[in-house]
Amino acid sequence: AYHRVQDMFQVLTGDPKRLPLRFRRRTGTRPIESVVGEYLAGMTDAFCDTQYRYATDGSTGPLADW
Repeated sequence: AYHRVQDMFQVLTGDPKRLPLRFRRRTGTRPIESVVGEYLAGMTDAFCDTQYRYATDGSTGPLADW
């Protein structure tokens, strides 16, 4: 789990357009690391697993919002 969250943090801080819209909007006034941390912290284990697969499979679109 640690490595999945770490990988997703790297993907999302490196490519903020992958964040869902409501989180992308926050990046205008807050540090990207903080916004990505909030997004990841709010995930359930099952949702995180699904989003991890999507974030690391080469897709380029935003991840699902919750």
